[in-house]
Amino acid sequence: MSATEKIVETPHGPGRLVVQRARKASATLLLSHGAGVGIDTRDLEALAADLPRQGFTVARFEQPWRHGCLALAFPLHPPGKPEKSRLAELEGSGVPTLVVQGERDTMGRPEEFPDPLPDHVHLAVVPGADHGFKVPKRGDLTEDDAMALLVEATLEWLVREVLTD
Repeated sequence: MSATEKIVETPHGPGRLVVQRARKASATLLLSHGAGVGIDTRDLEALAADLPRQGFTVARFEQPWRHGCLALAFPLHPPGKPEKSRLAELEGSGVPTLVVQGERDTMGRPEEFPDPLPDHVHLAVVPGADHGFKVPKRGDLTEDDAMALLVEATLEWLVREVLTD
């Protein structure tokens, strides 16, 4: 399948949209990249190469910026295996990074993150929440409260760290 490429103007500059179309698409999957890379990564290229043959159009959008990384429920390690840490990924992002973590996340409780974190990494905690930000029914927070905290922490970080760049 051949790809079509288009430059898309955004408020932050031009972005690149690369689309691999399926002959009879049942759906379209839009993919983007992380903070430190573009859309030409091995995983995104594999999806773009194979999914159109399965009936899915794949559109990859390369954003015109690579500052800022929002990590919701970052899997610091596999459950019960803190020795298999992924901390180096956060430390190496090189861009302002916000980790929003549930207090009871089995893939990395807040106290398992180093203190202090690198200057570009900030941690926000949702009290009582698990890896999916679910809180106990009889806990201090409701599901709506937990989501409101997640949104508030993200908004504060965006205004403080991303808009000021």
